[in-house]
Amino acid sequence: FNALAATHEMPFYAIAGNHDPEFTTYVGPDMFSFDAGEYHFVAFYRAGDEVNAWLARDIAANADKKLIVLNHWCAGTNPRSPYSPIKKSGLLPAKPLAWLSGNDHINYAYPFLGTLDIRTSSFNQGRRRDATPKGYRIITLDEKGVRDTTYYPTGIPATAGVSWPADGAVVSPGKLSVRACGISSGSFALGARCRIVPAGGEPPGEWVNMTASGAFRFHADVEVAESGPHRVALAVDFGLPGAERPVRTVTSRAEFSVGRPAALTPDGKPAFPLRLAWSSPVGGMVYGCRPTVIDGKVLIGSRRDDRSDFAGVTALELAGGKRLWRAPVGDVKYDVLAHGQTAYFISSRNKLHAVDLAGGKEKGSVSGLSGWTCYLGRSETALGMVSRQSWAAVGAPTDVHSARVKA
Repeated sequence: FNALAATHEMPFYAIAGNHDPEFTTYVGPDMFSFDAGEYHFVAFYRAGDEVNAWLARDIAANADKKLIVLNHWCAGTNPRSPYSPIKKSGLLPAKPLAWLSGNDHINYAYPFLGTLDIRTSSFNQGRRRDATPKGYRIITLDEKGVRDTTYYPTGIPATAGVSWPADGAVVSPGKLSVRACGISSGSFALGARCRIVPAGGEPPGEWVNMTASGAFRFHADVEVAESGPHRVALAVDFGLPGAERPVRTVTSRAEFSVGRPAALTPDGKPAFPLRLAWSSPVGGMVYGCRPTVIDGKVLIGSRRDDRSDFAGVTALELAGGKRLWRAPVGDVKYDVLAHGQTAYFISSRNKLHAVDLAGGKEKGSVSGLSGWTCYLGRSETALGMVSRQSWAAVGAPTDVHSARVKA
């Protein structure tokens, strides 16, 4: 690796990641710094007493330069959390211009606590959490700071689509929650707008600015009063954050009808009208978890985000959505399983937890592989998804936009 890196005509710096246990043995130091013009770069793997002391000395000695951080982990996800790497490392007061990371495998560049948090996908693995393809990023710096963060992929052009209502859907009159996605490998979805167009020749509705839900999803509530066929028109603007005008605008649409929606039985016959029975907030973000229903309870796992510090499993009453108990064990990213009077789930620290189904009290937990293992012949697993397009996929049947379980 080092011999190949030495053949580059430009300076080459490797940063230790969470799959590099022997990085310092075969590659080099896992914390270092260097200068490039008026910029000072610091690189380290994980915050700690020794690392933080070194960072404080290094930054104090280079206080006259603009600071850029290179780290495997992102700057943070919850501004209120004391566990964000930018806080744990003591770097928040230094106000870095940018924090470059790769662990999340996504195409992302947005401010976090005053620092531009730039996360880049992997060069050898694409289509991960936000469907970003394989590729690399070129970041341009000038005397004012970060000027460009374009990601260069194997190739996904700016694309926009309506994820709800889907083509052919039947919705009830009244409020309609329009959901859309906009993704591009070389720019960012800066904003979106939609409007409802009746198919009978009536005047179209006004354009409605949509609210962003993360880096590439948008939603807006509109009113549909007339029955019959309609069309939702979508326009998504793509460009770079802070630009005066978008680079391009991509349009899309979906055809749907306003009427009385009905579910279908396996043989394709109408079954019963669909309606929202209840909606209950669970706190944090539901990511990759599907609800488990057992003994009149709905169990759902969630993780921390910028809306809530709660992370763990929540039990809701199946009949009305009332919260019965919470198990605050940390981020839960996978389905909750239940057997007898015990619920089982895995936290983000790869720890298996067992809690009492009646009250949520933890019965025990275990880390590592203390029993037997069996090779399943698969190198990857895929979560259950509901989507017409892979890049618009969301976990089913939870609502990742509002962190609410819907029944």
